[in-house]
Amino acid sequence: MSAGFQSWNDSGTVQIDENYTSMTLVTSPTITINTTDTYFDIASANPIVFLGNTSGAYVRMTSRVNLGGSVWRYTFSANVAINVRLYCFDQAAPSSSNYGMQIFNGSGVLVFDSNSPFLRLSAIHQVVGTASNSFAVPQDGRAYAAALTYTRLSVQGPILIGQQAWYYTFQDFLQVAGNQLLVTHGQTNRFPGQNAFAYPPPTQNPPQVLMVDVTYL
Repeated sequence: MSAGFQSWNDSGTVQIDENYTSMTLVTSPTITINTTDTYFDIASANPIVFLGNTSGAYVRMTSRVNLGGSVWRYTFSANVAINVRLYCFDQAAPSSSNYGMQIFNGSGVLVFDSNSPFLRLSAIHQVVGTASNSFAVPQDGRAYAAALTYTRLSVQGPILIGQQAWYYTFQDFLQVAGNQLLVTHGQTNRFPGQNAFAYPPPTQNPPQVLMVDVTYL
């Protein structure tokens, strides 16, 4: 280490030094997510987006697509129309303040500022199977947001309705509440098909749920 400050945890792992890169809050808008595709565009290098409290609604992220350069498009939908605050983090340069602790690398570039709104990871939960999964949110007076690491897509069928065979698509939905995070693999669509063809069960591994502390952000 040529410059800066070093901090270790109990396992001897360096937590902060001159090579530290923080995930910093780049924007935090409140958007309306509808029952149909809702687009959210953000100009950032490689952002990760967390959902704030969804007020009882179940939200899915259908896709995350790079539109070119540093512009990303997130597509959301929900079981009911809902206003949700998004928390968007990226490896952006921290904002400089005039108090607290700052760390610079050997080139004099600011890499950490204690007053910058950086990502505070609180928990990582593993989803199991396709049934509903519930994870407790700490009741400590703080605010939390959450995101799935990815969204599974599965197709089930055929199901005969009269003489017509139907196939149903399912994806992962996330509900963020004050006392729990709830993940469900819910139906999103259906389409007609041939009765003789059967789709296999989903083979994707279940995602994880990332929970972050967004108090005062």
